[in-house]
Amino acid sequence: MDYQLLWKHNRRLYFDGVARGHIPFSDISTNLGGNSVLSWGNNASSPMIEGFMGGPHPPDGSSFPKPSDTSVGGLPLGESGAYPKPWRSAAQKIQQATYTMAGPYALLKGFVHGNSYSEINYNPGYSYGYNNKDPYEGWTTCTDEQLALQGPSGVMQPKTSLSGDVDNDTPGVMPGGGITGRVGLDYSNSTDWSFFFQDWLQDEGTYDADYWNNNLSIADEAHWTDRKRWWAGCLTTTIEAAVDGVDQFSVKAEIEVAYDFPDYTDSNFYPGPNYSAYVPGSVTVLTAMVAVAAGMRWVL
Repeated sequence: MDYQLLWKHNRRLYFDGVARGHIPFSDISTNLGGNSVLSWGNNASSPMIEGFMGGPHPPDGSSFPKPSDTSVGGLPLGESGAYPKPWRSAAQKIQQATYTMAGPYALLKGFVHGNSYSEINYNPGYSYGYNNKDPYEGWTTCTDEQLALQGPSGVMQPKTSLSGDVDNDTPGVMPGGGITGRVGLDYSNSTDWSFFFQDWLQDEGTYDADYWNNNLSIADEAHWTDRKRWWAGCLTTTIEAAVDGVDQFSVKAEIEVAYDFPDYTDSNFYPGPNYSAYVPGSVTVLTAMVAVAAGMRWVL
C-alpha cells in the first residue's frame, strides 16, 4: 500500500499509524533520507554462525545520570557508550558500532504543539500547521471535529501522543505507544541532539531470547528478555528533542529515553514510598506500618 498521500497531508496520523503497527516501520525510510533512519541489523541466522562471529551479546546494564531538557548534553554515544542496551545478535552489534553519533535507546512519544520555533501549531488561524515555516500541508488537516477536541479552553494539548498496543500482543508495537529509535547527535550539526528512528523492536526470529536462555543455560535471575519486556524494565525519562529529517525544520518532540536497567538487587528495582509530600509529624508508626504492609501485598 502507498502511504504517500497520508505522509503529505496528515503526518500526525501517519506516525500514529506506525506506532499502532498499521503502517510498516520500513515505510519511514521511504519518506526520510540520510541518517534519519538507522538500520538495526540481521537476526542470528544459526548458533554455529553466531558463535563464530562472537555472538550473541547479552543485555548491557550500564547506566548514566538521568537526563533532562536542560542537561541533555553529554549523553553517552556509540556502541561502547555506557547506557542500557538489549541483547543483540553479532550482526546487530556490528551494525550498531557503525553509528558513532547514536546513543541511548528511546521512543518517540509525541510532537510538541505551540507557537515557538519548531513547534507544531494546529490553530485554525494559521495557514500552515508548522508555525507558518513549513510550505508543506503535512500538519494542517485537522477537521473541525478534531479541533474541537482541543479542550474547553480551545488550546491544543501540549503534545500529540502516539498510540500503542493496549493488549501487549502485537509484534513490534509498544504497549504504551511510541515509535522506537535512538537519541544522538545530529549528523549535520554535532552540537544538537536529535531522535533517529530505528526498529530495534523488530521480530527476533527463530533464535530469540528464550532460545539463548535455554541454549546457553542462563540462570533464571539473569534471563534475557525480548526487547519489549527489556524496555519495560528500564528506567526512563522524557525529554524534548528534535526529530531530524521529518521536515525542512527539525520538529520538536517528546522523547522517552532509557537511562538505567536496574538489577533486581538494586534499590531502584523496588523503590520505596515517597513521604516527602507529607507534613512533618503526620506519618505515625501505625500509618507507616499499614503503608508498608499494603506495599508488600500483606493487606489489600
